[in-house]
Amino acid sequence: MQSNKIVDRIITYWKQNGGDLSSLVRGALGQSMVDHLDTLVRNAFIDAPFAVYRGTASDFCSLGASDIYDPSDGQKVWKYMANRNVPFANDPAGNGSGSLLAISTPTVIYDIQNHENSSLWKAVLQYSKPEWALKYEVGAWVGVRYLQTVRNVLFNCGEISSQTQLAVAIEPGDGAAATVDEVYTVGQAAGVTRYITVDDESGFSVGDILTIHKTRTNDYGCENGVDPKEGTMRHRRVISLDSENHRIAFDKPLLDDFAIDDYVTLARDVQMTAFVAGPAIAAGIAQAPQVYALDPVDDLRAIYRFTWDAYLKYQLYRVEYGEAIYSAGTGHNEWQD
Repeated sequence: MQSNKIVDRIITYWKQNGGDLSSLVRGALGQSMVDHLDTLVRNAFIDAPFAVYRGTASDFCSLGASDIYDPSDGQKVWKYMANRNVPFANDPAGNGSGSLLAISTPTVIYDIQNHENSSLWKAVLQYSKPEWALKYEVGAWVGVRYLQTVRNVLFNCGEISSQTQLAVAIEPGDGAAATVDEVYTVGQAAGVTRYITVDDESGFSVGDILTIHKTRTNDYGCENGVDPKEGTMRHRRVISLDSENHRIAFDKPLLDDFAIDDYVTLARDVQMTAFVAGPAIAAGIAQAPQVYALDPVDDLRAIYRFTWDAYLKYQLYRVEYGEAIYSAGTGHNEWQD
């Protein structure tokens, strides 16, 4: 079950326009549904049996900084799928359905565009009209069409550089610096703490993107690593560090509760490129998404809430129609470069 709340500025607009829910559902709530459901699909894809790691790596933790994505690997996936008689990758008529779709990350796209044979990269408008392009499609490399989403970046899920624990619990709204990038002011609500307090901040630097998480896992090769499927983890950029008081201030507040001894981790980002040549993932739906308009929560009846939920599960359906390549790449954290 997933849910999301919308601020009262939007609710005021909704009330002034006759209580029509359609614009809200298509806008903020609709995007919330897309974001959550896309993440669940990605999580199901992580379990796909056809998975390849760049270089000599065999899991997330053994990916090294040099194990960046090579676009020729996408051509190999096309070949493997054709040999498995996957229809979208084995189209003898050549009418376009033979293109293989690769859902990847901004880092992987950057690495492709800077490959030594980058002339083989074609921007989407070089081979497709805008109305024919898929959403988020950015280009193609020899029959493999690439879509870009930051959702396929498995932040801090690789080799661990530094990990610590919370020394003080986090309340919703805590964590953001008073001023971010000399422009933004965030976390102005009364009573919020503009930092988090940890046991040891010495392994972090300003500019790092850290993951704050409740659980740890060994399932992906890293001892006590970040679980990419933990729905409660959050990623934040470090704005300032206070070594005397062991405090870290972020670019955005944390809107969830985190307890003492929950974790803060800096690790190598894992770049996931998911190849899709058919309905590899299926959704089992017990209840389709439902939208709810809840009563106001304040004395002035000015703060309205809208939420949605669904009961469903994504799971592998035709495993031969999907494949994943995991790689490193040029990342946000200096140690990754």
